[in-house]
Amino acid sequence: MCEMPVPKLQNVVATFCVLPEHETQLDLNWLLSRCPFMEFDSKRFAAVVARLRKPKTTCLLFASGKAVCTGAKTESEARTACMKYVNLFCSSGRSFRFIGFKIENIVSAVHCPFRLDLRKIADDESGWINYEPTLFPGLIFRKPLDRRKKSKKRNMLVFICFQSGKCVITGGRSRSEILAEWVIMFNDVLSHNIAEVDYGSSGNYRVAQASHSYQLTNHNMLRSICYFNPSGEQNDQCELRRIALNQNTQSRNALRLAERIIQHHLF
Repeated sequence: MCEMPVPKLQNVVATFCVLPEHETQLDLNWLLSRCPFMEFDSKRFAAVVARLRKPKTTCLLFASGKAVCTGAKTESEARTACMKYVNLFCSSGRSFRFIGFKIENIVSAVHCPFRLDLRKIADDESGWINYEPTLFPGLIFRKPLDRRKKSKKRNMLVFICFQSGKCVITGGRSRSEILAEWVIMFNDVLSHNIAEVDYGSSGNYRVAQASHSYQLTNHNMLRSICYFNPSGEQNDQCELRRIALNQNTQSRNALRLAERIIQHHLF
């Protein structure tokens, strides 16, 4: 058993409110005229954009008074950045509040010391798994969380795993929550599905997956769809035969074209 790597935080998304007392709406154009360091284009996005160099973050301030801060690496750094944004907004001459601070999402990344067999995980493991290598090279594993809150929306922690061993974890709201679920994911799923073949680059992996999908194609089913014998009354036999001949010809041409395209991409 190899040593388990520890996820590293990449982005902390936090929300807070700056709406002054006895007010229900902010005049973003007025705020932009007093704070030239902001960006605002109402035709593109209905929020004022402000940025900090240290910590390097971005804040979106809406007319409702709610703000979203992204780019922080830790929870404390996110809180510090939000407080700095409030001080910047106060430079306009008005007093803003700092209330309702909340961590909404933490994105972390981790790299396993081995290659992953994503197809085996999709076939053997149970749960909310989405794996379509022709559309996206990664496997998406969703795990429901019980945060003991009355909410219609189910809380989910999402693991995005790649064949290289890299995993991206999103949906968590605390470092302890992410670490606890990662230990279960690594010990119960990933460590039991180590790839036997190292494809090297992601391009080679996609070619191998396309070849595997092509080998699993049921040609008998395709031929049964293409070559059918229509049934009907005797008065309509000529018309049905003509339709069947036309459809069979088009289906054969489509099948040949598909096989040529697949062979071209494989070889």
